[in-house]
Order: sequence, then structure tokens, then C-alpha cells
Amino acid sequence: YDVVAALNAQEIIDKVPTSQRDLATVQNAFNQWHEQSGGRPMSQISMMLAYTVNH
Repeated sequence: YDVVAALNAQEIIDKVPTSQRDLATVQNAFNQWHEQSGGRPMSQISMMLAYTVNH
């Protein structure tokens, strides 16, 4: 749930994504970060996003 918490902190989503709309929103965010990073793998983007969460 670290990635969900990070997406929530970035105000991309406000709950666990379950609907098609929420999932598309998450995918669009990852696609944008993938593009902005010059093609960094999605798994690395996910890992870096999870690292931003403070527990």
C-alpha cells in the first residue's frame, strides 16, 4: 500500500484504486513519469514512489 499512500499524498487518488477510472488515473500518472524520466522502467518508478512514504 506504499504506492497507494504516495499517490494519495500527491493527490492523484483519494482511495485504493478499484474502479476503471481510478486505475486509468494511476496508469496515466505512471505513463507521464515514465515519459518524463526518459523511459525509466515502471517497476523503478513504483519503487521510488513507495520510498517517498513515511511510516
